[in-house]
Amino acid sequence: MAGIKVLHWDDVVPSEVTETVIRRVAVGKNMLISRWELKAGSGGRPAHSHHNEQIDILIKGSVRVTLEGVEYTAEAGDFVILPSGVVHGPIFAIEDSIGLSVFSPVREEYVPK
Repeated sequence: MAGIKVLHWDDVVPSEVTETVIRRVAVGKNMLISRWELKAGSGGRPAHSHHNEQIDILIKGSVRVTLEGVEYTAEAGDFVILPSGVVHGPIFAIEDSIGLSVFSPVREEYVPK
């Protein structure tokens, strides 16, 4: 069972990205999962791209997000698969929202220090 981790999000130390955005991160060998909480009216990162593949899953709430210059509205249960290099962001919370982002390979700047 080497390397197996069984965790609960409540046990993962939160990181306050801004006053209205909280992120919790769990890291494996080749991938990372991030749980983010956005308060209504808040926004996340500006438009950006990276070499990581990314899957975003909206668990609760609704958000507006821009993908390759096109704005989408996502609701709980929606998800998006982003290949490496795709320009995405910003994200804006229409209501209090919770989502998951999975990155491969590990997104090093998200790894807790």
